[in-house]
Amino acid sequence: MTIPQEIVDEILGEVDDIESLKSCALVALKFCTPSQRILLHSLTVESGYKDSHPSNYTAVLRLLTESPHIALYIRELTIKLPAGLTALQDIETLRWILAKMTKVQHCTLTVKYIQDTRWSSLNPILSSTILDFITKQRLRSITLACLPDIPLPVLLRLITSTSRLDCAFLGGDLQGKKLQDLERLRPPSLDCLILDSDSRYVTDLLARPESEARTRNLIRLAMPYENSMVFIRRAAVTLKQIRLDCRGLDIQSKIIPSEFSPLPSLRSVEIKLSFWNRDEPWLIDLISCILTANSTATIEEVIVAYGIDYSPPVDISESFRSFLTKLEDLPFQHPAAPRIRWRLAYANVDVAQLVNLIKIKMPRLHATGRLVFESYDLCWSSEWLAAS
Repeated sequence: MTIPQEIVDEILGEVDDIESLKSCALVALKFCTPSQRILLHSLTVESGYKDSHPSNYTAVLRLLTESPHIALYIRELTIKLPAGLTALQDIETLRWILAKMTKVQHCTLTVKYIQDTRWSSLNPILSSTILDFITKQRLRSITLACLPDIPLPVLLRLITSTSRLDCAFLGGDLQGKKLQDLERLRPPSLDCLILDSDSRYVTDLLARPESEARTRNLIRLAMPYENSMVFIRRAAVTLKQIRLDCRGLDIQSKIIPSEFSPLPSLRSVEIKLSFWNRDEPWLIDLISCILTANSTATIEEVIVAYGIDYSPPVDISESFRSFLTKLEDLPFQHPAAPRIRWRLAYANVDVAQLVNLIKIKMPRLHATGRLVFESYDLCWSSEWLAAS
């Protein structure tokens, strides 16, 4: 009996253990190709840094020369920019490598050493090579990280190259600058936008009226709460998932709107907090406003995400206990009765007592299976960028 190839592909697609996939790659040709496709789906090319950190350009060149089929497996490419000028020979090598990358769906553009890297210090031939690759690749998504001085014309080319944008620590100056090039570039509409608190440059750019057409069809939005309202209003009809980073807010001055724009398509809302502001009074108001905006009862879950870097105290405050009681009431006041998911980011921290307390203070949700706990990676972008 012969197993159809599509069944083999589906089975191997569920295997997440690297060693098992390596073993499968040695069994037979039918298993080899799909296993290699999974194992070799990502590649990082990085420039050297002084004499102690040589680039890997030559190694990648050798790999793709000896096994050219591997280039067709690469779906995720990370390019780490150099700290200074790059030799022309290295640029030619990188250009050859990028020419082979015809199936890339997601590209991460970042730096190896942020304190020493500036876009203005790059060899113009290198920056042009990278920009041409990204803008011609028809990417599904792009991550831009740790680029503190990226010029506006360069930024416009990068952020208009895809429909899914993830930005972290991008710096620049929009003061007095106009966006005449935006219409000429004819950018695709964004369906996923992820911005961190250090990407105000991009936030301000996309908040401008000239960018409204790009952001009115968002399906997924993740960003700091204080900058989010303009994007939520624009994309209220289409938004399905919202993640609001509420860490580090000036809570006393934070005003929660009396009501949100109707959110008829919303499936989930996530509130990201530091453990120290875990029970602020405004949090209940914020979640309540969002639930009220979803009158179509499509919402499935409310997610509370805590970053915990120390063991929670055994005697957790009475205000937190009261917060849990109020939070449990909210799903029962909504026609969809969404579940509450607790996402806890912690490393070597015992949260068992915290979890037990939450279960005790939210008994109705716990009894009906609508109280969920999970650990999560502090980097929350990859699942959205890869979503179908």
